[in-house]
Amino acid sequence: MRDKKRKLPEGWRCVTLGNIVEFLDHMRIPVNEQERKKRVGPYPYYGATGQVGWIDDYIFDEDLVLLAEDGGPFGSKTNPIAYKISGKSWVNNHAHVLRPRQGTDLNYVFYSLMLYDVTPYISGSTRGKLNQEIARSLPIFLPPTLDDQTRIANELERKMNEVEKMQQAAIRRKEAISAMQGAILREVFPYREGDKLSEGWRWEKLRDICFINPTKRKDFFREPNSQTSFVPMEAVDELTGRITKRITRPYWEISKGYTFFEEGDVLFAKITPCMQNGKSAIAQHLVDGVGFGSTEFHVLRPKSDVKKEWIYFFIRTAEFRKRAEEHFEGSAGQLRVPTDFIENSLIPLPPALDDQIRIATELERKMAEVEKMRQAADKELEAIEALPGAILREVFDFASS
Repeated sequence: MRDKKRKLPEGWRCVTLGNIVEFLDHMRIPVNEQERKKRVGPYPYYGATGQVGWIDDYIFDEDLVLLAEDGGPFGSKTNPIAYKISGKSWVNNHAHVLRPRQGTDLNYVFYSLMLYDVTPYISGSTRGKLNQEIARSLPIFLPPTLDDQTRIANELERKMNEVEKMQQAAIRRKEAISAMQGAILREVFPYREGDKLSEGWRWEKLRDICFINPTKRKDFFREPNSQTSFVPMEAVDELTGRITKRITRPYWEISKGYTFFEEGDVLFAKITPCMQNGKSAIAQHLVDGVGFGSTEFHVLRPKSDVKKEWIYFFIRTAEFRKRAEEHFEGSAGQLRVPTDFIENSLIPLPPALDDQIRIATELERKMAEVEKMRQAADKELEAIEALPGAILREVFDFASS
């Protein structure tokens, strides 16, 4: 049962879910995925995790509650396992369909089940399942009267609507903060390729200021069992543009079949959707200054007249990534940025190396400020997303009397 923290208030009682709802699972029409796709139409289609599509046949034409049967986010403190449906709708066989019995408020049932911890009742190791017999036995706490149920449900509805508004506002703030990164880069790189530059600036091809996808030196040697830095694609954070996971592997495991790079090289994801998402980083803090990573990285090694930070910030601009996307080659799902696009892309350079250093340092400072704001926004949104659980616990966390 749920955490036992409080005694039931006077007049409340503990019942089982089967006492207060009818299970209408037998009315569902099993349809395979191929058949379902043929029936795309005007009515909502529901599964274990809420609305997922549309279908033209319907089973139910009333307000009901769905409870995840299998495939649901069981054990999550923030993802609902219960949903309300209304009007003509079709429900697949991954959700229990519940109709409140007379004397039971539908919204009260919904909120009682919304974040119910059913993990103690789940069977099956591969795909967790809440079978109907067990679901009927779930303990539910009822206040004395139907009016009390309705009053509590209405108050919960009001609070949940407030949380939803807070959540949407927090999401908008996060989006605004994310957009700030692009705005900061556009202040430095406002040019379209080939535009007339500010006085003293010049266009250079990347291949003229970087070694593109350089290979290991001929005299390169490393002991087979030496721990060596390894950077898979998932180790690069697309939002911060940094390598966030420090992984090492024995040299012999990764020396063949992976992309080689050295300390200070710039990594740029060449495959969709990683490239569009911003998977790029400067290779830093490598063991002995060398590393290997995903074969889906292009490697740009700056020459002496350009700073790695300048290259890094340029390839993270939306304009550069948009042009890279326009030059994709390959088949659907395997589209990649070709090497010749990188080689022939033009990059604007300020008059002197000191200018690059000064501007890049200021960019790093501004980006660090944005990252702090983003982390604060993440924490705010996380706190808001925890509110529904806290609100429901105020009502439903009781000990048996």
